[in-house]
Amino acid sequence: RRNGLKVERIALEDAAIHVVDRATGGQPFTGSVEGLTIGLLDLQGGSPLELRLRARVFAATENLRIGARTTPLPADLLSAPQQLGVTELTLWAAKLDLARVAPYLGDALPVKLVSSTLDADLTARGLSLEPGAESTLQGELKLTGLQLQGGEVFDLRVAPDLIVRGQDDEL
Repeated sequence: RRNGLKVERIALEDAAIHVVDRATGGQPFTGSVEGLTIGLLDLQGGSPLELRLRARVFAATENLRIGARTTPLPADLLSAPQQLGVTELTLWAAKLDLARVAPYLGDALPVKLVSSTLDADLTARGLSLEPGAESTLQGELKLTGLQLQGGEVFDLRVAPDLIVRGQDDEL
């Protein structure tokens, strides 16, 4: 340990966000995100930082987990911060109702989502575009009952097992 500072875990646990949306027209939409836990793990100079999020998003059981790991923090946590990179991302979702989440994404979603549920178990590692670096994407993503405004309902399943190696001038 440098500077003697090590924080094993900082967390917000079992929080809830309750939504009453009167802008939907007609009866207001009500819902909640419960069991929200956000944790930062291993805050220590020279070590990667890990972020974990878990929640029940408009559901009775846990249906969302997101994880991220960064490049190592500066050895001296008191010095000017360097830009952190993300080296690993994980997404796990079980029957996450995207149509209920979509209205709160604003312009981040360029189309109107009528319906869909998400099931996913994805891991991305490496996440670097540096020459010679290797990045991987593995797992499965399923969108069930996907319908965009004006379109037909369909299901989509993607099971990537990709390795990308950065070249000198291209990916």
